[in-house]
Amino acid sequence: MIEFNIELKPTKLVIGQGLAKLLAKENCISLDIDFLCTIAKNGQTGIAEQAAETERKQLVAENLASCNWYAEIINFLLKLEIPSRFTQIQAKTLKLKAAKYCIMKNLLYWRDSSRIFLRCLDKEQSKKVMKQFHSSMCGGHHYWKTTAHKILKDGYYWPTLFSDVFAFVKSCDRCQRFEGKKQLKSLPLKPIMAKVPF
Repeated sequence: MIEFNIELKPTKLVIGQGLAKLLAKENCISLDIDFLCTIAKNGQTGIAEQAAETERKQLVAENLASCNWYAEIINFLLKLEIPSRFTQIQAKTLKLKAAKYCIMKNLLYWRDSSRIFLRCLDKEQSKKVMKQFHSSMCGGHHYWKTTAHKILKDGYYWPTLFSDVFAFVKSCDRCQRFEGKKQLKSLPLKPIMAKVPF
């Protein structure tokens, strides 16, 4: 039998530490942050760049601040602070929600399960997109699920996408007029016994 000289070093892993490191690294890559380059630069230059970056990101917050869907998420992404009025459960929920969002080039994006970034829209923009994807020349007045998936495939997202598209398609006058008759359920078959051959 062969013996191996293996030395085991037990380590203490804090719950969620690996996930936190992974999220931090992934966010730095997606936001094009290079900490080594920032540290190596002059302190005043780094502060000026950080102030310019904060102003640039605040433009996103001003654009979507009126939309109550994203206000808390944008605030959390910009300041990395949870409002003091939140309970622990609300704070945890906000952190989990914000993990799927990121700000790139003055736009807010949501990452879906296949790791594709979808552009977040506010209420007015979502109405225009629904009308374009359902009622325009390229829309085709399709079923609500088809319309919703076309919107997602084209790279747009908002939190109430499916319910909004369902309500929009249901209220479409042209779709209601030309909707075919709903098919009746088929009746059970009854076999007929042939007593005499042809």
